[in-house]
Amino acid sequence: MMIDYEATMKSIGNDRSLFETLVQIFLEDYPALLADLGQAVKSESNEAVYSAAHRLKGLVSNFHTKELVDILAEIEVSARSAQSTSTAVAVQNISMLCTAMANELKSRLAGT
Repeated sequence: MMIDYEATMKSIGNDRSLFETLVQIFLEDYPALLADLGQAVKSESNEAVYSAAHRLKGLVSNFHTKELVDILAEIEVSARSAQSTSTAVAVQNISMLCTAMANELKSRLAGT
């Protein structure tokens, strides 16, 4: 389990409706944010990499996903210091983690 459900619910006042809204926002927004990050890496624009990583980190941090937040924070730091040598590999890992997160959130919404 990558999502800290208890911490997430605590941070939103145990509001199930808000949780469902956050999940829907994540499911709708993460594919485009991942695409933006991938494109930024391909373009080798450190500013674009930083921006895309930062936006995706903000989205996933709603669910207290420490591993994913930490990876995205590392990408931000690398982009800011113009040292994005391993960023392409990290983006592949982020993509897999986001897919796993999406599946976990869908299961949580379904009550399983």
